[in-house]
Amino acid sequence: MADKIDAVLRDYFTGALDLKIIQRKRELDSVGSTDENVGGGRAQNKHTRPLDDMLIRYESDYELQALFRQRRIMKEWLSSGVCDKETNEILKLHYGKKYTWDKISNELFIGRNTAIRKRNWFKRVLAVQM
Repeated sequence: MADKIDAVLRDYFTGALDLKIIQRKRELDSVGSTDENVGGGRAQNKHTRPLDDMLIRYESDYELQALFRQRRIMKEWLSSGVCDKETNEILKLHYGKKYTWDKISNELFIGRNTAIRKRNWFKRVLAVQM
């Protein structure tokens, strides 16, 4: 579970999560519509609503919805008052800029173990939500 949470945090802070969402939308857009008119005759009640079809594909795709949920949870927890500014900065430096723990502790003037403890607390809280 910790590896999954680390991957989500890394993707969020590096911007890869947004890119994954865009990529998944493009994959869904490139999927052609299936021809339901098997056999002869002409299609009488055929609908042509491409926007509705696209929205239905987005809403019914499990992978895309999981990515949206991860992004929403990350935004909620980082912007809420639960996660203080120091923890937010620790996460940005560790996952976004890939700083070492020693560099983070020197940058923020806190102990190395304190930074690791705050990161682990946030991961435990996030694991419950995901």
